Amino acid sequence: GTPIVPLTRGEVHMLPLRYWHATNGNWVVNREGQILCSQRSLQCEGNPGKWQTTFGGHVKAGSNWRDSAVDELEEEIGLKVQAKDLHLIEKGKSEEAKHFVERFMYLYEYDQQLKFSDGEVIAAQWMTMAEYFLAKAAKVDQWCNGLSKESARAIRDHLAMIL
Repeated sequence: GTPIVPLTRGEVHMLPLRYWHATNGNWVVNREGQILCSQRSLQCEGNPGKWQTTFGGHVKAGSNWRDSAVDELEEEIGLKVQAKDLHLIEKGKSEEAKHFVERFMYLYEYDQQLKFSDGEVIAAQWMTMAEYFLAKAAKVDQWCNGLSKESARAIRDHLAMIL
């Protein structure tokens, strides 16, 4: 989490991967415990056409995970949220991708219209966590940026606490 030198997305993704970098992911969940899943555009650089459970991206130079998560939710799905409304669910790193990761949950209250205007999403649907796990098991190659059983449990526990 200590910034050293800002690099472009292209530089940090250049093979072989050499640079560790920060990313965030955001699960958007409603009061019924459903998670918003989206299908990535065929023009997306990574995992084109695949379904995912998170919205997020790289933490920009000079930003932090939480502020970056706020920016990503607005850019990708038009949600204007406050950093205080994001609940940290998962923090870790991916050796394979050289990512330091923080993933948050946001409780969607249906008070804002979702807008998929940046071209990254071509379809979206609400799914229960059970539906998600069944869909992923049936067609694992059609999914990326998933949800672990531990994170699903943490999301359910947090929902139970705040609702």
